[in-house]
Amino acid sequence: MDSRDLLFFTTVAEELHFARAAARLYIVPATVTQRVRALEAELGVALFERTSRRVALTPAGRRLLEPARAILDGLDAMADLARSLALGSAGHVRVGLAPNLGTIGARFTADLLARLPGLETVGESMWSSQALDAVTRGDIAAAVVRGPIDRPGLDLKFLGSHHDGFVALAPDDPLATQQQVSVQDFQARPFLITERSLAPTVHDGTVAFFAAHGVAPIWRHHRLMGYEQIAPFVAAGYAATLVHSTLVHPHRGEVDLPGVRVLPLVEAAPSYEVAVAWRQNERSPLAATLARWTPSGQPRTAAARSADPAPIAGPVKG
Repeated sequence: MDSRDLLFFTTVAEELHFARAAARLYIVPATVTQRVRALEAELGVALFERTSRRVALTPAGRRLLEPARAILDGLDAMADLARSLALGSAGHVRVGLAPNLGTIGARFTADLLARLPGLETVGESMWSSQALDAVTRGDIAAAVVRGPIDRPGLDLKFLGSHHDGFVALAPDDPLATQQQVSVQDFQARPFLITERSLAPTVHDGTVAFFAAHGVAPIWRHHRLMGYEQIAPFVAAGYAATLVHSTLVHPHRGEVDLPGVRVLPLVEAAPSYEVAVAWRQNERSPLAATLARWTPSGQPRTAAARSADPAPIAGPVKG
């Protein structure tokens, strides 16, 4: 079955006039008549009742009109998708997301989906170092990670920053009755910290923070990616943990972390940049969109990063 015959059929059905249908299609009426008759012969039913005064759909023609339109719509959609795939603005992309990015990660994801609606974005949870390795290899298209980042061959856009300015405690912890806590309160007390092999920036930043204040907690290492996984251990009294500022509720000024008590730290806490990274010289709608990302200006070069205030945490290294 020729799709053009379906187009002739649906156009005549809309106009109920062969000459007007031919004019819409920029062809001669005889061609329309010939192709409609060929379609009727192929289907084995009459589609139109024709007289010298009028053209009308037969009962069979009325039943077959919507399926014919659906086929044509489907072909148009397939052609549009093929064009988008050829341009790289449809299909799917894989984006790595470091854990616990809070509102920064949520805002980036929402913006990305709005700017590239034709792309199916497949998000994958990864530690920052793993995500940067995956971008460098080409396994994923982009990664939203903590920095600072020192990786050759990648372009970067700064998305925001957060500081680990809160501590999560068990609800029955003696410190839970206070309005705020000091780092000094955790001398020789169990404290959760991510294994260094998984998150060197956060690990080193946390250790440096406590050491700078002369505090030596009892480190309890973990491999948990999200606060929702960490919270049960905190709630059970296993150890306390740092919680970052982007989890603060914008209206209540509190941190939403069910089952635990979250209190602000007195001291200035470790702070981390959050950036999106993608391969340099990448030619795709995603890369073009990231390059134009308005909240953060131009990609941050090594010179630009060196002008920043020195962070507590060191560079992410794979």
